[in-house]
Amino acid sequence: NGRIQHPWNAAFNPGTGGAADSFTVIAWARTAGSSDYQSVVTSRQDQAPDSTGYILYDGSEGGWEAWTGNGPGPENWQVLTGSPEARGEWEHLALVYEAARQQKTFFVNGFSVGTQDGPVAPNRVQPLNLGAGGDLGDAFFFNGSLDDVAIFAGALNPDEVLQVMTGEFAPFEVPATRLLVVAPTDLGEVAIADRAVRARFTIGNAGNFPLTIRSLGTPAGVTLDW
Repeated sequence: NGRIQHPWNAAFNPGTGGAADSFTVIAWARTAGSSDYQSVVTSRQDQAPDSTGYILYDGSEGGWEAWTGNGPGPENWQVLTGSPEARGEWEHLALVYEAARQQKTFFVNGFSVGTQDGPVAPNRVQPLNLGAGGDLGDAFFFNGSLDDVAIFAGALNPDEVLQVMTGEFAPFEVPATRLLVVAPTDLGEVAIADRAVRARFTIGNAGNFPLTIRSLGTPAGVTLDW
């Protein structure tokens, strides 16, 4: 019944009004299986009948699924069914939505397993949940492990999906506007000196590739020395 939850954020739900902008949701998942739905990633609001947002599921019949809500439209939960799960094995999932064409494509292990036409309505209220589902992250818990979850503000093409899967983002340049990373709020040591509040924190890199920081934003009146 564990999960990672982040409060609602527009960056995870790109779009204006009832129309989503292009986005890509990616995750590695290793399932132990279940007889019920298991959520890998969920950002949704199910208002019955209106439904919004996106979901990556290990389905109740043992296959990967990508769900999207189209708001008040007919058949408002639209489902792309992928390949059967390989229990105990790491598998790569990617849902790509291209807003200009109103087209969704589901990838499993770098291969397209289905394409579907139709709009997506962004979730406007509920939190982002990893490893759990439902609107509030209190249902559809994932029985397994997750890794390298990423949300891109744009539709990756098939080559980019494959490159992300095989290279942990290293083989190609990811524009800063397309890769969204949630930064921790813990600033480590905080002290007051010389009539200023000073904080010392560490940015770690546990991956296999160099980490490059191009810029760090700060609120008005705050300076950063490094």
